[in-house]
Amino acid sequence: MEEGTAVTTVPSSRFRFKARGLLALAALALLVVVGMGLAYRQVNVQVTAVTHSREEEIRAADRLLVETAVAGDNDLFTAFLSRSPEWTDAQIRLQTRGSLFDRPPMGLWLDTRADLFAGEFLSATQFILAPDLNSAELRMAMPYVTLDEAGQMQPLLLQRTAVYRRQANGWLLAEPDKTFWGDYVHEERPYLDLITPTRDREIAIRLADDLSDWINRVCNDMNCPNQFALQLRLSNNPNSLLDIYSPIRLSTTYLGGQQTTHLSLPTPTLVGLPLDESGYQVLLRGYATHLAQVLLNAYAFEPQSPALVGSFIGSPDMDGMLAAWGLFTPWPTGYNPVRAAKPPPIPLPDQDIVMLCQGSRAPNLFRYDAAAETWFDLPLATEGAPGFYLTPFPAGQGVVLVAGPSVRDGLFRVIWLHDGRERLLFITDVWPYIHAIAELEPGRFLLNYGSDFTDVTDGNGTMRTRYETVEITAAACDDETCPVQPFTKWVQPSPDGRYTLITVPDENQRQIYSVGNAAGEKITTLEHAYNPVWLDGRTLAYVQSIPSNDLNEPAETSLTTAVMSEDGTVQIEHPLTIDHIRAALPGLPSNSRVYIATMTPYPATQPEQLFLSIFDWQGNMLQRGYLLQYDWQKHEWAILDNAPANHPWWAIQQHGRYLALAVYGISESEVYLYDIPNQRWQVYTGGNPGFIFDNPLPWSDDGRWFIVLESGLVRLIAPEYEYQKLLFHGLDNCVAALFVDRARRDVDPGP
Repeated sequence: MEEGTAVTTVPSSRFRFKARGLLALAALALLVVVGMGLAYRQVNVQVTAVTHSREEEIRAADRLLVETAVAGDNDLFTAFLSRSPEWTDAQIRLQTRGSLFDRPPMGLWLDTRADLFAGEFLSATQFILAPDLNSAELRMAMPYVTLDEAGQMQPLLLQRTAVYRRQANGWLLAEPDKTFWGDYVHEERPYLDLITPTRDREIAIRLADDLSDWINRVCNDMNCPNQFALQLRLSNNPNSLLDIYSPIRLSTTYLGGQQTTHLSLPTPTLVGLPLDESGYQVLLRGYATHLAQVLLNAYAFEPQSPALVGSFIGSPDMDGMLAAWGLFTPWPTGYNPVRAAKPPPIPLPDQDIVMLCQGSRAPNLFRYDAAAETWFDLPLATEGAPGFYLTPFPAGQGVVLVAGPSVRDGLFRVIWLHDGRERLLFITDVWPYIHAIAELEPGRFLLNYGSDFTDVTDGNGTMRTRYETVEITAAACDDETCPVQPFTKWVQPSPDGRYTLITVPDENQRQIYSVGNAAGEKITTLEHAYNPVWLDGRTLAYVQSIPSNDLNEPAETSLTTAVMSEDGTVQIEHPLTIDHIRAALPGLPSNSRVYIATMTPYPATQPEQLFLSIFDWQGNMLQRGYLLQYDWQKHEWAILDNAPANHPWWAIQQHGRYLALAVYGISESEVYLYDIPNQRWQVYTGGNPGFIFDNPLPWSDDGRWFIVLESGLVRLIAPEYEYQKLLFHGLDNCVAALFVDRARRDVDPGP
C-alpha cells in the first residue's frame, strides 16, 4: 500500500445490525415519549375541560341560589339545598329571617345596590374541587356595607364560603364535613380563652389578641370580678347566626375560685372573612360589641333573671357605654340600612302610635305624632297606678289601658283612652287581662276579660280562670267615666239573616253558644263549643272540646258543624276529627296527645278556608305546633309547610290576606306572617316577649302596616313590600305599642 493512501474500514454486517437496532429502539422510545406526552396533554386538556365545566355549573348554581335568596323566594330557595335535616333547617330559618347574608347584630349588610356578580367580584372567586369532581368549595367576594359612628353607610368586601355537592338534580348547597372545619383549638390570652375551629385559627389568633385588649379596657371601666375569665367559642354551627340575635347567650362556671363566663358567637367563616384591614376592623368591632354587651349585662346591670337581660339591650345607659367605647347597639333582625335609605313604597299610616313603657320613668304613656315625627308624653290623671298593658279598641277608636295595682289602694283600673280623653271603665281587685273587644254596632262594644282564682271546691286548690263580659255604650260616657253594663246576650245573624248565633254567659261568665231563629230565639245549644263562625247562610262551624276526666289529658277536640235544615232542625257533623289529623301526621310518637287549639277563618266573613292550630303534647310538655288548612267546601285539608312546628304559638289572628302567629321565647318573640293567597311566610323577631300575647298584632286601619316592638325602638313594617321603618325613642322596658286615631296636640313634648 502506498504512503498517503486513505484506508477505509468497512463495518461488519453484525455491527451494522446492532446500530440499526439501537436507532430503532431510540425511535421507538421517542415515539413512546411523544405519545405519552400527547396522551398526557390530551388527558390534561380533558381534565381541564371537565374542571372548567364543573366550575361553570357551580357558578351558575350559586348565582341562582343568591338571586333567589335576595329576591325573598323562600319556597324556591329550599330546592337548592342538599338534605341534612338540622343544617337544612338552619339555612331555611336564616333565609326566612333575612339573615342568610345580612348580619345586623354584627353591623354588616349585603349591599344589594351593587351587581353581586360584577367582574370585580367574580375575578376574586376561588374554586377548590374535590378529586372526584363531585364536591367543591366556593369562595366568593361579596359587597357589604356597615354603619360608621355617624350612622353613614361605608362599603367593604367580605369573602363568602360555600360548599356544593353534585347530586342527581344538579349542584346543591351542602353542609361542610368535619374535615372542612378541623378540630377546635384554644387561643388563651389574659382574661380570654378563645376556642376556634382550626380553619379560622389564623384570623382567630389576631382576634384573640385584640379582644383580650378590649376586655381589659371594659373591665377597667366597670366592676369585673378579680378572678374573672371569659371563654369565647367561635362556633361553626349555622344556628349560631340565629342565636346571636338573643341576648341570653351566657353561662357561668366556678372552679377553684375563678368565675368563667361562657359565650358563643359565629366563627368568621360563617360571618364572612375580611379581605382587607378595614374589613377586619369592622369584624373586630362586631365581636367586641357583643363581648362588651354581655359583660355589661353580667357585671354592670346584674339582672335578676334571664328574662330581664333583654330589657337592658338598647337602653340609654347601655347605648351610652357602648358608644363611649366606639361600639354600637346590635341592630335588630330585618333592619337593613340599604332598604331603609329608600322612601317608603306606600304612604305611612294616617294614624298615631300610643306606647306604654315600664322603665325608670314608668308608668308612662307616649304618643308618636306621625305628622310631626315626634314623641309626646301622655300624662295620666289616674295617679299611682302603673300601666300593665294596652289593648286596642276596634277600628282605631283608642286603646284600653289596664293600670295597677295602685300603690294607694292595691286595685286595678281599666281605662279607655280615646280622642284625648281618659275615661274609667271599671275597677277590680284582681288583675284583669283583656281577652277580646268586639263592636256590636257603631258606638256599642263588648269587652271580655278574664281573672285567675283558686278553686277550692275541687279539694285541690286548682288555679282557674273566671271570664266576665261587659257592655260599653259610648253615648253613655261623660268626660271622666264610661259606665259598663253586665253582658246578657249577643245575637249574630247568619249571612242571609235566616238564623242567628246566640252568645250568653253561664254562671262562671264562660260563653255559651246556641243556634237560633231570625228573631234570636234559641233552637239548640252547641255543646262544648268555642271559636264559632258562620260559613254560609245555614252552616256554622266551631271547635268542639269535650273535657277529659283526667286533668293531665287534653280535651277531645274536633272541627264540628251545625247545619240548619229546612224543617227547623239542626244536624251536628264532625268533618275533621283527631283521627283525621293523626292520619295527616305520620310518625307521631305513641305518647303524643293531639288537640285542636284554635280555628281561624279566612276571609273573616263567609270564609272559604279554615286554619286550625294543632298542638301536640308529649308527656306533660307541649312539643310541637302544626297549622292545618281546611277547605270546608271541598272537604280537603293539608298541613302547611314551614310553619313554626318546633315552636308552638301562643296567639294567632287573621288580618286581611295575612295570618299572624306569635311564637315566644324567654327573651324574644317572633311573628310568623303567612301570606295566604301567595302561600309565603315572612318572619319578624321582636325583643319584647309579650308584645302580642294579650293583644292582636297591631295593624294600621288600612291593613298595610303593623308594629313590632323592640327595646329602644318601634318598627313599622309593610309586609307586602317587606319594608321596615324604625322609630327610635330611647326608652327602656316598653311593653306595648298600638295604632290609634289622631287626636288633639295639646300635650307637652316627651323624649
